[in-house]
Amino acid sequence: MTQMTRVLVVLAVLVVLAIAAVGAYFIWFAPPPAGVELEFQTPAEVSVGQPFEVSVHFSNPNDQIIKNARMSLILPEGISFVGKSGELKVSEQMIGDIGPGSLNKQSFNLIVTNGVQSVKRISAKITYGLESNPSAEFESKKEASISIGQSSISLSFSAAEKVFAGQNFDIGINYVNNTNQDLENVQLKLEYPPVFQYKESSVEPSHGNNFWDLGSLAAGKNGEIAITGNLVGQVAGEYVFNGTITASYQGQTYTISGQAIKIGIATSPLVIGVQVNGSSEGVLNFGQIARYTINYRNDSNTSLSNLSIEANLVGQALDLYSLRTEGSLNSVRNTITWNKATTPTLASILPGGTGRVTFDVQMKKQFAPTKLTDKDYSVRVDAQIESPTVPAGASGDKTMSMTGLESKLAGYLGLEAKAFFRDASSGILNSGPYPPKVNVPTRYTIHWILKNYTTDMGNARVSAYLRPNTKFTGTTKSTTGSKPEYNSQTGEVVWDVGSIAAAQGIVGGKLEAIFQVENTPGANEIGKDSNLISESKLTAKDLFTDLDITGSASAIDTNLPGDTSFGGSRSVGQ
Repeated sequence: MTQMTRVLVVLAVLVVLAIAAVGAYFIWFAPPPAGVELEFQTPAEVSVGQPFEVSVHFSNPNDQIIKNARMSLILPEGISFVGKSGELKVSEQMIGDIGPGSLNKQSFNLIVTNGVQSVKRISAKITYGLESNPSAEFESKKEASISIGQSSISLSFSAAEKVFAGQNFDIGINYVNNTNQDLENVQLKLEYPPVFQYKESSVEPSHGNNFWDLGSLAAGKNGEIAITGNLVGQVAGEYVFNGTITASYQGQTYTISGQAIKIGIATSPLVIGVQVNGSSEGVLNFGQIARYTINYRNDSNTSLSNLSIEANLVGQALDLYSLRTEGSLNSVRNTITWNKATTPTLASILPGGTGRVTFDVQMKKQFAPTKLTDKDYSVRVDAQIESPTVPAGASGDKTMSMTGLESKLAGYLGLEAKAFFRDASSGILNSGPYPPKVNVPTRYTIHWILKNYTTDMGNARVSAYLRPNTKFTGTTKSTTGSKPEYNSQTGEVVWDVGSIAAAQGIVGGKLEAIFQVENTPGANEIGKDSNLISESKLTAKDLFTDLDITGSASAIDTNLPGDTSFGGSRSVGQ
C-alpha cells in the first residue's frame, strides 16, 4: 500500500468517527423537542348548578409539526360535563396536527353538582407525536383549581319545631336565584316522612303532592310555597322532610340545592298507652289468651268530649275469631273501634280524668312451618284516640294521640323420646329376648326426635339418666354433627345439639339422635316393666325472644309403646 493510499484510508476513518461522534452527541446530549404548552382559562368563581365554560389553550413551540394530538379533560367528583351523565369523568377530543408556532384552544361546558364553598381541581392532558419521530408518543399535563361559591339556587324551610299529632301545620319553602343569570327548567321535589298526611299547597303540584315544575327563575328572584298537612305518629324522635332543587340542561337533570328540616311530635294533652297482660313489654306464646288494655288520660285544662279510640291489630298469629270486646270489630281492616255508643264513658273526659278499654284475643295454636322462612312471628296493636275538642291555646281541628305495642311470640322446640326392640330402619341390630326375661340382657335403641317450629334456637341440649340394670353400649347415630355421649360417673346421656334453625326437623328431614342401651331385668321386676331411661330433658335459648326454653319427654321402660311390632303382654318374664 502506497503512502498516499494509507493517508486516504486514515482520512476516511476519521470522517466516519467524526460523523459517529456528531450523531452520538445529538442522541445523548442534544435537548429534546419542547413539549406542548397548556394553559387554563377558568371563571374566578362558579356556583353549584350553574353551567360555566373552561378553555384549555395549547401551543406548539417546536419548528416541526405535531401529529395526531388528542386532548383529555379529567373531572373530579362533583363536576360534570353539561348534557352528559354524571358518571362520565373524562372527555377526549381529537385535535389532529398542530403546525409549528400555532396557538389553539379547546372549550368545555361544565356544571358543579356539589361542594358549596370548596375548591376542586380539574386536569387536562394532551398526547401527540412528532413529525420527526412518528412512532413515539409524548404527553403534556396541566391542572387548574375551580373555586366554588354558593348554590345558584338556595333552598330553605320554615316550620314549627314540634306539633301535636294530627294537628295541621304549615311548612314554608323559600327558594332564591343567587346568580345574575336567568335559570331555566327548575324543579322542586319534596320527600315526606311516611307519617305525614298532605292536605294542600299554596301552589298546585305539577305531579302527585310533592313535585313542582317551577320553569324559569329570573336572576335574583325568589319564590315561596306553603305546604299544609299533619303528622300522625308516635311521640318519639323527629321526622325529616327533604327538599331538592334540580335543573335540566341539554337533556340531563342536575341537583342544584338540597335542604332538610326535622319536625317532632309534641306530647299531646290527650295521652294514650297500651299494655298486654298488665305489661307494656313482654313475650307471648302460641295458644295464649292475651288481654290488651288501652289506657287514656286528659292532661289538658279542658273537658274533652266525643272521644273515639281505634286499635288496629296486626299479625298472622292473631285468632280474630276468639276476640272478646265491647268495641266494634271491622274484620276487613282488623280494627276495633270504641266510641260513646259502645262505651258511654267516652262521651266526655274531665281535666285530669282517666279511662280504659280492653279486649281479649287468643294467639293461634302452634302451627307447623311449610318453608324455612316461616319464622320470627310477632303481633302488634296500634292504638289511636281523638276528640274534636281542642284545648285553649292549641291549634288544629282535633286533639289526638297515638301509640303502639309489639310483642314477639316465643318459639317452640318439641322433644319426643321413643324406644324400639325391632329397629331395622335405624341400621342398628338389637339382641336378646323380647318380651324381656329375668337376668337375661336385651338391647334396645332409644330415639330422641326434635322439631323446631318458629324461631332459631341456640345451645340446644337433650339429656336423660340410665336407670338401674341399664347400660350404655356405645352405639350411636345422629342426623346432626353431634352424637349422644355417656358420662359413666353420673350415668347421664347427653346430646349437645347446638344451634337449630327455625323449621328444622319439620321442613327438610328429621332432627334425630339414636343410642343403644342394654337392660337386664332383676327378679323383683317379674310381671312388671323394667325402666330403661329417666325423663328426657330439653334446654335451649330462643334467639328471637332471648328466652330460655325447656321441655321434656316421659321416661321409657321396656313396655315400648312406640314399637308396634309386638302384640300381647310385654312384661318381664321368668
